[in-house]
Amino acid sequence: MHSAYDANGALRQLAAHPQMALAVIDLSFDGGYTFGGLDLIAAIHGKFPHLPIVAISKYQSVTYQSDTTALSDLAIQAGAKHFKSKADYSISGWQRLFKKLITTKPKKRVKNEKLPYY
Repeated sequence: MHSAYDANGALRQLAAHPQMALAVIDLSFDGGYTFGGLDLIAAIHGKFPHLPIVAISKYQSVTYQSDTTALSDLAIQAGAKHFKSKADYSISGWQRLFKKLITTKPKKRVKNEKLPYY
């Protein structure tokens, strides 16, 4: 397991450890600033398209100029395979989810295919 405190650090970790089986990205950087996390997901997905990405956040939606959008939709559009609320799981629940994602063989993806998320 490797961790990073910013987007550049995360990309450096992935480049240094290409055998990583899963990336977990917290969208709640700096007290709820989500766009840094979404940009990181897009960058990881662009450079490592077969790496499953799980986006997590304590928030369910973001409001910008009176428009409320579900973070799950934004994360999936950016390239995450799954979106989870931090409140959804206990530690053992997170461990089961990550184990399932790591041991599941990835499917070939069709361009612009909507991916399911749990």
